[in-house]
Amino acid sequence: MITDPRETPIQEQSIIIADGKIERIEAGYVKGDPAHDTVIDLRSATVLPGLIDMHTHILFELSPTSALQRLKMSTTDAAMQGALYAKRTLDAGFTTVRDLGDEPEAIYGLRDAIHKGYVAGPRIIAAGNSISGTGGHADVDAIMPRSFICLPPIPFAMAPMIAAGLCAKR
Repeated sequence: MITDPRETPIQEQSIIIADGKIERIEAGYVKGDPAHDTVIDLRSATVLPGLIDMHTHILFELSPTSALQRLKMSTTDAAMQGALYAKRTLDAGFTTVRDLGDEPEAIYGLRDAIHKGYVAGPRIIAAGNSISGTGGHADVDAIMPRSFICLPPIPFAMAPMIAAGLCAKR
């Protein structure tokens, strides 16, 4: 068992879990009560604390078409897809993630569903929306033609001349 990367791994330990949480760690191998306890033999495995990723976008996985697919998705679809990615993240050993800049309703819903035990995933510390200047990293206008953003549509050739299109709030 690895509890500190600066120390030699600890051998012959038992991890006692109650209600899904580590209750205590005991020296030696505890047999447990077969009528009430589940014993998982991890003698040939290495056990380490859950990993933490402090910069994730758990509703999104990058692929050549993922940006376009995400733009076509509903909030519900994004949350459901996020549940799949959350499970993959947990299975990879991450027990806590900080999610930066995802759609608030989807990420908060996923965070709460994980907390309530409806779906498996890491603990999510959610930031919600990104903050971005016009044309910045999180500006949706940068990836979509301005005529898709504002009504009435403006000619695409004029869009770059207008800071944030006709619907900009000044």
